[in-house]
Amino acid sequence: MTIAAPPCPFCGLPVADDDLSMDHVFGDAFGARAKVPAHRSCNNQSGGDAEGRLHHPNSLMNLVRWRHGKAVKDIPATFSSGRTARINPSTGVVSSPHVMVNKVESEGSISFQAEGTQAQVEAAYEKWRSRHPDLPLPALSDLPTDAFESVVYESAEVSMKLDLQAAQGTAVKAALGACTLAYGPSFTATPLAAALRAAGQTPPAQYCRVAATVLDSTDALIAEMLAEAHPGPMLVPREGSKEYDVILLPAGQETVVFVHVLSTLMPPYGIKISAPVPGLSPGVSPVLPVLLREDADGRISATDFTEILMDVLAADQPDSFEA
Repeated sequence: MTIAAPPCPFCGLPVADDDLSMDHVFGDAFGARAKVPAHRSCNNQSGGDAEGRLHHPNSLMNLVRWRHGKAVKDIPATFSSGRTARINPSTGVVSSPHVMVNKVESEGSISFQAEGTQAQVEAAYEKWRSRHPDLPLPALSDLPTDAFESVVYESAEVSMKLDLQAAQGTAVKAALGACTLAYGPSFTATPLAAALRAAGQTPPAQYCRVAATVLDSTDALIAEMLAEAHPGPMLVPREGSKEYDVILLPAGQETVVFVHVLSTLMPPYGIKISAPVPGLSPGVSPVLPVLLREDADGRISATDFTEILMDVLAADQPDSFEA
C-alpha cells in the first residue's frame, strides 16, 4: 500500500519523508504548540524570514512576549548624549555595554572624551594611550579632578517598531497551518489556500487594515443570536487568556482573516482574501465566522458558527403542528 505524502501548506507540494519538518503554526517563540507538516525549506523561510523579524529586540511583538511571561531580549535605547543603552523589560534594568568615545587630534592639540562607567572610561583611555606611545599623555590618575564629570540620566529614548509585512506574512503562515490542520490536507488545494499564499508575498495594503472593532461587533452579534441556547467559544479572547487562533470571516466571495497570537490581534488587523471560506461540512457554506483555535493539548479545534446557528434554529422549530 502506498501512502501519499502530505502536502505542504506553504507551497502546496507533497512533502517527502527526507524533507519533512514539523512547523509551529503560531510560532514556538510565542509559546504555541500546534504543529503542521511542511518542507524544511518552507519552514525555515517562514520562521527565519517573516516571523524572525518579529523577534528583533526593538519589535513591538517583543513586548507582547514579555507581557505574557515569555523570554525577551533587551530593548535598545539611547541616552540624550547619544550613548547606546539596553533595557531589560523584565527587570527594568538599564545598562550600557559600550563606552562612547570622541577623539579629536589636530596639530598642537589632542582631545579625548569618553562617557561610560568608571571602568569603561579607564579601559578606553588606557587603550588610547597605548596606541600613542610617542605622546606625553598622563596617566588617568594624574588628571585633575575637574577633568571628570558625573553624568546621571533620568530617561532613555526607546524606539519600538513593527514590520507590517513580516506581521502579515506571519499571520498568513498561521492561517495556512491552522486551516490545513482543521480542514485536512485537501485544504492546500483550495482557492482560499492559494489566495493566502499570494497574500503572504504581498506588502500590506491600506484596504487590508480592517478595524479590530469588527471582531467585537461580530462577537456581540453571535452572542445575541445564540443567547443562552448554545454557549460556546467567543471570537475575541477573554481578558487574561493566552489564545492562539485564526478567524475566517465570510464576506461573500471574499474572506477576512484575523489571527490572534497570545490573545494579541496581529497587524494588519484583518487581511482581506479574494476567496470564499470552505465549508467544514459538505454542502454547508459559512455565513458566520469559522474559529480555528489551538487548545490546551496543542491541537486545532474548529467552530463553525453557521452550523451552531442552524442547530439552534432547528431546535426552536416544533416537531408537528396541530390543525
